[in-house]
Amino acid sequence: MILYVLIVLILASFVFTFLGARTWHWGYVLLVEAIFLATVGFFVLAAETLRINAVLRSQINRDEKALAIAEADLDALKNGTNNATIIGRLRNLNPPVRIAEDADSIPSIAELDHEILMKTRRRGRLWRYVMPAGIDQKTGAIGVKFAAPPPPAAPPAEGAEAGAPPAAAPTPAANAAASPGLKPNTVVFLFEDGPPQPAAPNGVPRSPQYLGEFTVAQAAGQQASLVPVQPWAPNDFEYQRIRASRGPWIMYETMPLDNYETFAKLKEEQLKALLPKLSVNEYLRQGKPATDADDAFCKVALDADGKPVPPDKKEGIAKVIFQRRLRDYATEFDELFRRRVNTAAEIEAVKKDIAQLTAAGDSGKKLQAYRTEERQKLTADLAGITKERQAIEQHLAQVNQLLAKARQLTADLMAKNRALTEELKAQQVGVINNPTGSNVPAKRSEPLALGRAK
Repeated sequence: MILYVLIVLILASFVFTFLGARTWHWGYVLLVEAIFLATVGFFVLAAETLRINAVLRSQINRDEKALAIAEADLDALKNGTNNATIIGRLRNLNPPVRIAEDADSIPSIAELDHEILMKTRRRGRLWRYVMPAGIDQKTGAIGVKFAAPPPPAAPPAEGAEAGAPPAAAPTPAANAAASPGLKPNTVVFLFEDGPPQPAAPNGVPRSPQYLGEFTVAQAAGQQASLVPVQPWAPNDFEYQRIRASRGPWIMYETMPLDNYETFAKLKEEQLKALLPKLSVNEYLRQGKPATDADDAFCKVALDADGKPVPPDKKEGIAKVIFQRRLRDYATEFDELFRRRVNTAAEIEAVKKDIAQLTAAGDSGKKLQAYRTEERQKLTADLAGITKERQAIEQHLAQVNQLLAKARQLTADLMAKNRALTEELKAQQVGVINNPTGSNVPAKRSEPLALGRAK
């Protein structure tokens, strides 16, 4: 309908243009027609803009609703949720999210990652009796060789001390070396092997040490070449420690996990002898009654049967015990190394800043000397300019005095001139009033005083 109206209006404009050409100039006619056509085009574009805006606005509203739903689903997948609506919507996605049918909540990605990490590390491999085979000074690679594995361990004898190495059972294959099964680019964790020992009186550790995280560069037969994941310098503590270590080493495919069972077998005296003083208290308090000062994450409620009580359940709690936080050693070692690198970088940056500040100080001293010399010169120039100014001011005062005197003389001369003018006027009036006149010539007037002023 609107299109028909526009066509009619355009045809009518052509008719009016033809009729107006008889009385108007052709330029005015064309201008009016062009304005009309431009107006029609503007209205067409405006209408199309409004239509597109309405369509896009409707699409944006739909997209915003879909985005809100997607963000809610994404947040639920990322941080977990117990919202039944969201869980049902995730089940109905294409492809659907795998959720147990009886699940009333879903865990967060962080929780799932932690669970996967724990399970992956629990099934990791390890290699014992790894012996050092030298360090390549050019590349920093550490050579290792795998000795024959020990015979199968026999069950520990009754009364044996906790933490003691198990007794070896005899086997005819004790001297047969097995293939390590390593592949290049495998990440391994290297430790010194041996029973734990208390630290020396001066605090120096005597127990087997953690040597670092390595990548398998080459592996062939019973030998392999390891490269540190974090680069070492020859003067680094880690490099000196592994260079001084004589083996045997034990190599883990995954970092050993912290657990409660390992330390539960040790007595209080053993824990105090093996663990640092800053952290031994939490190991000693493991499983003991919690206090109000303990963190809420370290409190575990137990029922009468010794089973954990859910945090949201208040009844049936027989006691609340302290449970220490398990440590992720790989993450903590990485964090410590990152802090060390950052500290070294900050120290290097501070040294550079000190050098720059020293250079800036030297430059400032030179600039200060230059400015001092420039100030002295400017002070001398100021003194000269001050004298010149004083001379100019004195000369100005003299000029002002002469100017005032000249003005006074000018005023006096003007007064005398006015008096002479009046006198001359009076004489001329007398001559006019006495036509017979006098034969006595008029007294010659003196020149004006202005010409004699000095």
